[in-house]
Amino acid sequence: MRVIHLSTAISDSSAAVRQHKALLKQGVNSYIYTMYNLTSDVGNVIVIKPTFVEKVFNKALMFVENLILRFRNEERESLPFSVGWRNVSLKKYIESNDIIHFHWTCGFISNRQYQKIKSGYSTVITCHDNWYLTGGCHVRMECTKDGTGCKECNHFKSNLSQKVPIALQKKKCGRDYLKKVVYVSPSVWMDNNAKRSLVTKNAERVIVPNTLEVDVFNRTGRDKMRKKLKIEDSYVVLFGAVNGVNVEYKGFKYLVEALKLLNADVVKKEIVLLIFGSSEIPEHLADIGYRTICLGKIESMSAMAEIYSCADVFVVPSLEDSFNQTVVESQCCETPVVAFKTGGIIENIEHMSSGYLADYRDSTDLAKGIVWIYENNENNVLGKTGRTNMINKCNEEVVARKLMDIYKQMQ
Repeated sequence: MRVIHLSTAISDSSAAVRQHKALLKQGVNSYIYTMYNLTSDVGNVIVIKPTFVEKVFNKALMFVENLILRFRNEERESLPFSVGWRNVSLKKYIESNDIIHFHWTCGFISNRQYQKIKSGYSTVITCHDNWYLTGGCHVRMECTKDGTGCKECNHFKSNLSQKVPIALQKKKCGRDYLKKVVYVSPSVWMDNNAKRSLVTKNAERVIVPNTLEVDVFNRTGRDKMRKKLKIEDSYVVLFGAVNGVNVEYKGFKYLVEALKLLNADVVKKEIVLLIFGSSEIPEHLADIGYRTICLGKIESMSAMAEIYSCADVFVVPSLEDSFNQTVVESQCCETPVVAFKTGGIIENIEHMSSGYLADYRDSTDLAKGIVWIYENNENNVLGKTGRTNMINKCNEEVVARKLMDIYKQMQ
């Protein structure tokens, strides 16, 4: 038995890579097939590039896809939406007894090939976001129309363009499966989304959290990093996501509002905002009122662990996330997290025990959470509780065993 993980691009921090490495440690014959390998040193990774014909065809499809996306409503343009037509054939790379595990595959595996694999192979589909459940949305933002066929989609303006998500979701609803198909969600919240969707109606569903290298993500290099950044005596508020200051649903504007609401007399230290994943702040949000340090994109997991460790609180004002790996990583580094009550995030933070869950979109409560951490984290008791919780939930062996149970049922 081989387990083939499919992911368009991978890095050391990818959920697919972490699961793959955890499975290899348990002796599973695991492989990753990808178009772009950005990992440092991971075994059993096969890079599959499109043929010349596929490149030409995919460029034409990309043009059409971008043309379709021009008809989106302005308020939804910042949210990711994928048509899923581009493709690289896997026919000569997979064998009949392989278990195919889908992760994030847009731009790599077309809807058509996705359905062929589901109908002929034992298949596991991890819903890292909502794309496998909808007519193209990765982030739903409270929309529930995937339960009724994605009709009158909020993404598109005209009746004609609204037919696109209807057709795309219908394509994903195939039921003629020769072998077992299991949908995996990293959180109860995402599993509830899967339960509601027409795509997974009557399908088998399992909840498996993302895994984490607990030996890498620990409280390390705190004093060294704080000295390097000249923030030794400051109260450090951390924010981060890939280009997170520009992605609306990551909620950076709510953190800016919260910081402006902070009473400087309560936090009796210089407040410093530390940002990773972005090199600069948009001009309209730049007037925060506190010293701000932008670290840009961080490639190394060990460097990322040092950044979490040097902070006093990590604020995650995301408006929707199925799991949010950074919440888990931060707590594993013993840095408490303040976040909104939304998505799978609420399952990874114990309110007023390992962090603080603020009311949704409430900047005042977000500010209250930052202050509450400052006032209630003597001897880093909150951080230590968070690390214990994350080790119990997301350590490699625990997650690998849950995946292995799924694979064994498919043999």
